[in-house]
Amino acid sequence: MRICAPAFAATIALSLGAGVAMPPPAAAQQVGPTIVVDVATGQVLQSDRAGAPWLPASLTKMMTAYVALSQVRQGRVSLNTGLTVSQRAARAAPSKMGFRPGTVLTIDNALKIIMVKSANDVSITIAEGLGGSVENFAAMMNAEARRLGMTATHFVNPNGLPATGQQTSARDMAVLARALMREFPDQSLLWRMPAIRYGNRVIRNHNHLIGRYPGADGFKTGFTCASGFNVVATATRGGRQLIVVVLGATSARGRAETAAGLFERHFASFGGTGVSLDSVANDTFSAPANIRDQACRRRGRGGPVYIESGEDLENEPVASATDPGNLSYAQMMAQPSAGRRSAGMQAIAAASGQVPSLLGPYRPTMDPVPVFIGGASSAPPPARAVPAAPALAAV
Repeated sequence: MRICAPAFAATIALSLGAGVAMPPPAAAQQVGPTIVVDVATGQVLQSDRAGAPWLPASLTKMMTAYVALSQVRQGRVSLNTGLTVSQRAARAAPSKMGFRPGTVLTIDNALKIIMVKSANDVSITIAEGLGGSVENFAAMMNAEARRLGMTATHFVNPNGLPATGQQTSARDMAVLARALMREFPDQSLLWRMPAIRYGNRVIRNHNHLIGRYPGADGFKTGFTCASGFNVVATATRGGRQLIVVVLGATSARGRAETAAGLFERHFASFGGTGVSLDSVANDTFSAPANIRDQACRRRGRGGPVYIESGEDLENEPVASATDPGNLSYAQMMAQPSAGRRSAGMQAIAAASGQVPSLLGPYRPTMDPVPVFIGGASSAPPPARAVPAAPALAAV
């Protein structure tokens, strides 16, 4: 039995407004660092280990997009500048588009592809076209990270594939998302597209809040076994926009449900911590966690399977009380204590082992955005190399 998302959202909002006691966060061991930020004010509404180092996976592509858009803003390139796929790009590990060496595509199409498809080969194409090499582009990424105050972040490549020394924090990812929204509001389509269309293929966004959670309008997901399922998400309600970062969930569904639950909690209340995002401290001494055993495993015959290609929500069961690895932190947090449940919550609790979902049926707000190959033959000479930053202590 699935619970209707709007009805459940309203129930939670009423429960929160009534001051219902919440169970302790410690019950949710499968979720890593989280943070909730008000976009307009930069105030932190909730955080849990937000400065802890974590593996970014494909959240890395947010900085790839930021550097590319910065190059456009500086007039070095335009969105119609063509980039050529190299042998190195074509050999990239999946997820990728599979373009052949010599294929040309514009920066505009390349950015749309990496933000929806999260294509590793196209990310390398952007890096080589704008930086001359992956290594030089990574230096450009790190320079922008330093300028933005992302003190726990270090990039080694433009796509987030596993690499020694690559790390970030929930706090830093919120800083980056806020910078993209504030500096490039005219490019918001990049992070709110529900899908792209390439030829006859329709490729849906891995951010499963878009089209399923009311008001969701961004941003980017990331996944490797070591990092778990990460998401930077944004949503707007009543003119108020929030950023939620969830790192280290153990399933794509748990990642999306957790983010949705955190949105519900903070759209229902204007309280906060009184702390600004910039003042959240990063841990620059520890090494990132590796949660491979939790995120990529097979648990029991016929049970849920979490594998390295596990970005597809449709392949996962609905979260259930008998499958705690697929039960999100925010879902548990949002449920009132047994003695003070409303009639609606009692009905939910009586459901046959199912955990209520905050995600409705998929209803995209726009048609798939077309992307295509072709464009100018090459980009202008790459940007000047940026001096390497001192390595973080954890690197």
